Amino acid sequence: MWNEAQDLWPSGSLEESVKCFVSIGTGIPSLKPFTDDLAGVGKSLLAIATRRKRRRKVVVLHGLGGIGKTQLSIEFARRHQLRFSAVIWLNGRSEDRLRQSITTVASRIPKGQIPESSRRHSLQNTTDIDTVIKNVLALLSAPENNTWLVVFDNVDQDYRDLQHTPDAYDVKRYIPSADHGSVLITTRLVNLGQLGTPIQVSRVDGEQALAIFKNGYRRDLKVRCCPSAWKALAKKHRSS
Repeated sequence: MWNEAQDLWPSGSLEESVKCFVSIGTGIPSLKPFTDDLAGVGKSLLAIATRRKRRRKVVVLHGLGGIGKTQLSIEFARRHQLRFSAVIWLNGRSEDRLRQSITTVASRIPKGQIPESSRRHSLQNTTDIDTVIKNVLALLSAPENNTWLVVFDNVDQDYRDLQHTPDAYDVKRYIPSADHGSVLITTRLVNLGQLGTPIQVSRVDGEQALAIFKNGYRRDLKVRCCPSAWKALAKKHRSS
């Protein structure tokens, strides 16, 4: 996928304009990278970073829990962070966690870009958390600030069923209103795909699982004397 990105990206680079990379909420854990476009979603994700028109791009990765949506998003952000002026990672497991993630983002924004009261927000001060969130979203909606990426990770509660999912919320309320920037959402909810370009992340087959195993250990491994052992490893990786 990286080689494809180099071919698709126009002349020049955004590296000189990069201001920051922010990891919030779930953080970005260390993990072995996927093989290039292993799950068949690389080109679709790459569209976030390569479209030339300054229009908002929204991609929704949906699939079963533990299938690899977060890992794919992490790998995409790691490889392409220099394409964006900022990468903001938000914990979407509940509305409270998401709101706290946004206030943490506010504390890391350079001085002068949002009111100082919002940058210094804490549970002890008088600044309303709604005001902090409003100021952060306003900054992301500013016309000159249009090359960021926001990742909403694990938005898994269906707000249409509040009776059974009290922690659910409408993620649309937290997506900047301006028609620019890039948004990546990971979720178990198929219906969230209507917010943008939906991509289903499915289980890998045995060959793909073996490719992940080889890539993770950085070795040119071959199935020789004991193919049944390799198949067992692939099956174990596929079910994990």
